[in-house]
This record gives sequence, structure tokens and C-alpha cells, in this order.
Amino acid sequence: MMRRSALPLVVLLVGTSIASTTDSVDALLRLRGEAFVTAMNAQGDALTAFARDHLGSRVAREGLAARFADSMRADLAELGPIDRHAIQVLDGGRLVFVFCRRTRNGSWQNYQFRVLADDEHRLQLVFRAVAIEPLARPTTAIDGPEAGPWLQRFQAALEEQHPFSGVVVVRRRGKDVYSLVRGIADTSRNVPMSRDTRLGMASGSKMFTAVAILELAQAGKLSLADPLIRHLPRFPNPGFAKRASIHQLLTHTAGAGNYWDDAYERQWDSITELPQMLPFVLPHLEASPPGEFSYSNSGFVLLGLVVEAVAGTSYYDYVQKHVFAPAGMASTGFPIRSDDAAGLALPYDPQFDAGAVKPGVYVPVRLGVRGSSAGGASTTADDLLRFADALRNGVLLDKAHLDLMTRAHVPYGSLESYGYGTILEKKRGVLSFGHGGTARGTQFELKIFPALDTVMVVMSNYNTIAAHELASALDDLIRNAH
Repeated sequence: MMRRSALPLVVLLVGTSIASTTDSVDALLRLRGEAFVTAMNAQGDALTAFARDHLGSRVAREGLAARFADSMRADLAELGPIDRHAIQVLDGGRLVFVFCRRTRNGSWQNYQFRVLADDEHRLQLVFRAVAIEPLARPTTAIDGPEAGPWLQRFQAALEEQHPFSGVVVVRRRGKDVYSLVRGIADTSRNVPMSRDTRLGMASGSKMFTAVAILELAQAGKLSLADPLIRHLPRFPNPGFAKRASIHQLLTHTAGAGNYWDDAYERQWDSITELPQMLPFVLPHLEASPPGEFSYSNSGFVLLGLVVEAVAGTSYYDYVQKHVFAPAGMASTGFPIRSDDAAGLALPYDPQFDAGAVKPGVYVPVRLGVRGSSAGGASTTADDLLRFADALRNGVLLDKAHLDLMTRAHVPYGSLESYGYGTILEKKRGVLSFGHGGTARGTQFELKIFPALDTVMVVMSNYNTIAAHELASALDDLIRNAH
């Protein structure tokens, strides 16, 4: 450990001379990241000096450097100093991730900084997230010679740091090029995970609701420009129903808000039909301005009610008959969750010790008794492959309506757009569409890469970051095929 007086001087010199010694923003940001690691491992006033010299100028101007330093000292007390680290500059220099392994138990953390480009590229700490050791990814495609050995090393790192429980499949040109089945579906009965296990989709099942709406539009039974009130004439908030269109509900631009609150959770064990959701939706309407993107679970509940009104049957019966059955998805549905649900993976949380996951510890978590048109279907990896095929082969939608579903309608983050119940992402010239989902004990991702004839499915019943990290790594390897 460095002497108390040496490090603050080093940090100060880096902070004041860096802009004049390099023209590279990337190098500047990496040096700021290194200064953070050095300050974290020092004694004395190094953290205060780092905050003053490398965080946004507002920190020094408003006397907030000491507060930042106190926060980081508390972090050090919990996790210990940093013994290994890696720095990534992302999103064209808009973000800096500082990955750090801690001495307390070898856990990895990711300190995520936003770059304030108009403030001399100073940093703003957004949050600290649990992480795994960053491993350099191969440049080969997922079916190339380097991918298999690298994925084995990656899986081993996950198992040691953030265990995975679930099912993963990547299918390219009709053949599985990667698959992983690991973990526990039901700890009370010691049921292992299998390829046939049904896992939750969380918001991923918004895709089914979008297909249902587009099928009805394709049949001429509704228009995407219709106001909500045309199909729900007795809607309790007529002002909202006259203004909000089906297009807006599909694209999260209606301002419908989110129903998920304490009142909903107190009642969710008794909610088995979609109309029972409406009392929890109504208080949150007008949560954001119309036309502004704001992710809305409530909007997809309302779309499910439109399906019921137009089709004259329950949402659950409609998607079973018109989405799951035509696509051959015999294991997909919205089952009533119970302790004896056959073949259904139960949701779990890990236990943590100073940021590290305790391997093999599964803590049951509760969810509502049944999913809805906003999310919560259960399915298998193979059924999702069938769903992808049914979409691409015209079984569910004609070409024009599939184009509407998978067209970018509104921005969704810096690299993504939102279609109709789909998230579109274009990186390195490769377009994908699909949807992800996260809930308690549920991590989900489906991506379809049309130009590469590839489908990726990642499903987990365990709340570690493993599913997200696997999906991210596989996404990179798939796009390498371009």
C-alpha cells in the first residue's frame, strides 16, 4: 500500500495534466479509470482528490467530493481493496466501466461511470453492479474454432462467480451450435433443469400480445390507429381511452404507466383473469406525456383487454388457439403457478456474501399466481425456436404485418429501437429483433438474427447476472458471423 502522502499528489497530477498530454479521449478516460483504482487502494485523502480532479466539476464546486469519498470508504470496508481490475470505454466514449476484483472474497464489481463530454470528459458514477471477470472475447463466429473453448472457459468463470441455472440454445441454419442446460428447476424435490423444463419469460411474452393484436389487424378486425375507446367503450377513464391509440400502447408511447406496486402485490395471489388487473392499471394512467417513450407494462395489459373485446374470448384462450397452437408450441402458456406445477421451473434468488454469490444456495421467491398480456408466460427453449420459425415462415403473420412488428417505431436506448412488442438492435451492421425479460427469479432473452438465420434463447430461474452475461457474450459471437 502506498504512503498516505504520495497518492493524492499522483491523482492530482494526472487530473490536471491529462488533457494537455494526449489528444485521445479513449486514453483520457482510461487514465481516469486507473486514477479511480489507485485512489480506492490508497489511504488518506486520495478519494477526495480523485473526486475533485476526475468527477464532474459540479462535485468540487458544490463541495461533494467528501461525500463521494465517504461512500467509497464504506464500499472498501464491505468488500476490501482491489487486487485486479480492467477498464472498458464503451458506447463511443460515453461510458467507462471499471471492473474490480475485491480482496475480501474475490468477488468482481463493475463501477459504471457516465462521461460528461461537455465537462472536459469528466466522470459521473452511475452505480456499482456485481460483475464477473471480463474475458477478452474471440473474433471468430459462434460456430468458429475459437468459440467452443472460449465458451467453456467463460462457463467455468460463471460457475465460480455467478452460477447459472437455466437453458440456453443458439440455433444457426437449423442446427444447434451452442446449448447449455444447468442448475435446479425445483429444489424442494431436487428436480434438475432439463431441455424440456418450462421457464418464465417475464416481459418476453409481450411478443405474444403483439402477435395477437397484429393478427386481428391482419384480419381487418381492428386498426392500429384505433383509439382504445373504440374497443373498450366503457373504459373508466374515457379521456385516456379517447387519446391513447393501439399503436401508442404497442410502442410504450401512450403514457399508460406501470401497474406493479404494493397494492398489486397484495392481491396478486387472487388474480387469474385479465380484467382483474384493471383496478391496478387505472391509478397509473397519464404517468408520462403522450408520445414520449416510457416502458409500460400497463399498456400491454390494456392491449390484452382489447384482444378479449375484439375476439370475444379470454386473452389466454386466444393466444393458445391463434399463437401457440399454430406455431406448435405445446409447452407454452400461462399456467396457474402452484407448488405442484409439473415441469415448471420455480424462481429463485441467490444469497450474497460481501458481493459474492454463495454457490448452490437457492432462495425461493414469490410471483403472482398467473402471468398476463404484459408478461409472465412459461415456455421451453424448443417452443421458442418454433415461435421464431413460425414468425419468419409466415405461419402467424403475413410479411407486411411481420414488417410492422419488427420495424423501428421509437428509439429505445442508444443502440436499440422498439417495434411492436419487439426490441430491435443493430450492431456491426447486423440486425436482431426479439425481447428480453427480468422479474424475481426470471431472466430471459430471445433474439432473432434474420440475415444470419440464427436464433438465440437464454432462460434462467436464478437471479444472478449469469444469464445476462451469457446473452451478451453469445450476441457478440453471433454477430461475428457477419
